[in-house]
Amino acid sequence: MINKLNKMILCIVLLIISITVNIYLDSYIVFNRAIRTDQEQHFYDIKRWYESGKIPVTSTRFTNSRTIDDEFVTGRVPGGAYYIFYKLASENLIGAKIINLLFSLSIFFIFLFWFYKKYGLFITSIIGSLILMNPYFIISLTDLWNPNLALIFSFLLFIFLYEYIDSKNENIVRFSVVIIFPIIALISQLHFFTFFSVVPTIIIYLLIRFKRTKQYLTFWVIGVFLSFLQYVPYLMYELQSGFLNMKNIIKTIYDDSNGGMDVNLISIYGERKETYCDISKNLFSEYAWNCNNNGTNLYILIDFIKLNNSDDPAYPKYINYLASNSKLIYTNEYILVYKFQHSNDELLSPENFI
Repeated sequence: MINKLNKMILCIVLLIISITVNIYLDSYIVFNRAIRTDQEQHFYDIKRWYESGKIPVTSTRFTNSRTIDDEFVTGRVPGGAYYIFYKLASENLIGAKIINLLFSLSIFFIFLFWFYKKYGLFITSIIGSLILMNPYFIISLTDLWNPNLALIFSFLLFIFLYEYIDSKNENIVRFSVVIIFPIIALISQLHFFTFFSVVPTIIIYLLIRFKRTKQYLTFWVIGVFLSFLQYVPYLMYELQSGFLNMKNIIKTIYDDSNGGMDVNLISIYGERKETYCDISKNLFSEYAWNCNNNGTNLYILIDFIKLNNSDDPAYPKYINYLASNSKLIYTNEYILVYKFQHSNDELLSPENFI
């Protein structure tokens, strides 16, 4: 009896510590984490939607693109659910992140309570602690980013799929059947990969277990209808615009003619040009760079660490030359990136300044 009590106390303490540490980290990170290219582009698109005074009917772009130049030619994920938190926060990004954090934690605690009812305190304390202390889960809670919300909603999807497959209570099974596809439809508005992966997987499962599927067919139809209702505003938009977004989606997927600028990336004070090219395509995805030695857009990348350790006498003069003829577009503790401003002129090399 004492051992059982000690075990229960240990499980409760483990959960309390995990929840406390998670909330402490969340409350710090949500205000201090960096805004990356994706988030910057999403914020721009969200702001543009609400400035237009229209209800958002599309959300994030199908691929990285130039934030402003490709705004109207890049296909977008159908459905505007991703933008709701921004509106609820009175169009304030930090407020939207806080609402996202509270909403995501609420869903997870619902999942945790359901898990406790199914498997008891011991298993729940282990699983709950592993998830609460997982770095990726903490990242998902503290950043308003569409894949993160898709992950959070998957906890709800897991609950209802499990109940449909395992529950002996007919009312719970029927409710689960009705709610599964609306949740999938909502997740699909957050990330398009859901539509191409989860939806076919569920359909294949329902076909394999067709005898059981047929038993609840009416409720599946109701669920699909509720899912369809979520996309009515988007479908109306497509009809009015001549299916503009669908055309942009097809172009985004199959047409690489608008794949971005051909850039001649010149590496100075560093010999790893191909590595730098790969890094730059991630750092500057909004520019949609294609590294090409014959490109007329000249970008100069300098290895900051190697440069600082160099005793090259040409260094100060060359930096002054770049400052006069180029624009510094990016810097961190590792690299400097300049854009050469005079496309018709020849870019001088450091050797010219010795």
